[in-house]
Amino acid sequence: MIWIEHDMQMVADLADRIHVLDYGRTLAEGRPADVLKHPDVIRAYLGAAAIAKEGASAADVGDEPP
Repeated sequence: MIWIEHDMQMVADLADRIHVLDYGRTLAEGRPADVLKHPDVIRAYLGAAAIAKEGASAADVGDEPP
């Protein structure tokens, strides 16, 4: 089944595997727990607040402010 949704927590709660795209480019795929920790997924969909919440710095995922 293909399911397009931007609410990442809902997707993680309901899917066994997910494939995350950003502008048509694959960012990550696999188990939700693993994909939601992927730096590119965090940067594209979860934002800097999620990075800080998890204890990683913006520099760890290449999302430093200009």
